[in-house]
Amino acid sequence: MPGFGRHQGLAVPVWLTVGRRVEAPCCLLLLGKNGIYVAPMSAEVLELMGDIDLNEKPKVAAQLEPLIERQITGIVIDLSQVPYVDSSGLAIFIDALQRVQQYGGKLALAGLQENVRLVFQISRLDKVFSIFNDSQSALAAVTVQHQQ
Repeated sequence: MPGFGRHQGLAVPVWLTVGRRVEAPCCLLLLGKNGIYVAPMSAEVLELMGDIDLNEKPKVAAQLEPLIERQITGIVIDLSQVPYVDSSGLAIFIDALQRVQQYGGKLALAGLQENVRLVFQISRLDKVFSIFNDSQSALAAVTVQHQQ
């Protein structure tokens, strides 16, 4: 069974509807051995710009920190405006991924330019991260992450 923070079992998204239009999942019903829990579902896109290197590391970390502190269940980092990422940038993303996974959330990367995608491939981190062509696809994936 997949894990969801302290809960073990099945997670079912509850979808918000307006009229006949389905908007988005608003929360999760976590069905576990100790009962049923309702967990708020949230997803946000963080758009980064410019090179992500040792000099920019504190700024990027400061942008990610509030999302992680609020335990956003789905975080998408849009890198479409990022032409370069060095090892310190990779370290920020690895740390964020581990912290988000600790509380049962999902982190995805989107819009990687060719140079940045190559860095992820060479480091084999493309096998670790969920990477999408655009933030909308990534957002859809992290929003329904627990549905199986």
